[in-house]
Formats: sequence, C-alpha cells, structure tokens
Amino acid sequence: MVLPEATRIRLPKIKTGLIEGKTSQQIAKECGVKRQTIERDKQEWRQSGDFEDWIKEEWLRLHLLIQEKDPIIAYKEITRLLGKTLTQKVETALTQKEPFVIKMWKPEKDAEKQP
Repeated sequence: MVLPEATRIRLPKIKTGLIEGKTSQQIAKECGVKRQTIERDKQEWRQSGDFEDWIKEEWLRLHLLIQEKDPIIAYKEITRLLGKTLTQKVETALTQKEPFVIKMWKPEKDAEKQP
C-alpha cells in the first residue's frame, strides 16, 4: 500500500511526535489538521507495513543505547515490544474483512504417526 502524498508530507512530524510522546491531538495542531486526520494517517501507515519497519529500526537504535547502560531494562523493553507487536498482528488479522484461516497443530498427533 502506498501512502497518500499528504500523509507522506505529515509523516516526519508524526514520527517526531510519537518519539516525543505527543498525542494525536498535539501532532494534529502542529500539522494544522484535525486529530482524525492524524489518526487516519497513523492507521494507513500501519497498514502499509512501514510503521512496523520504522518502529523496529527506532527500537533497535534505542535498544543499543539502553543495552550499554542497563541490560535488564533492555531485555524488559524487547519483551514488551515483541508482545505488543504480536498482539497488534492478531488484532489486525481479526479486523480484516477477508476471511482468514487458523491452523492448529498438536505435537502429540505428529508423534503418534512416526514409527
């Protein structure tokens, strides 16, 4: 998915705002748009896959800094990020309009088949 040009123009301010912990309302004010516009931009950014790439790059950059100072905090943060990322992927799959398939695997059944 290609982001609309207007979203691409606002994206640097959105990224900076997220890093600084700003709300969508605060980012919207800086961009001169409504909060809903920023929410839509963020949603389209997530759907494009670029958000996940950016968050991983940003996280790795910060993780290296934290790891040097406090490896325990670094471990906790990577665990939290992975949990959140996996949760978002499941939520996204559940909200898609297209049907999706869940495949279940039971290791004990595979073990029974082997001689």
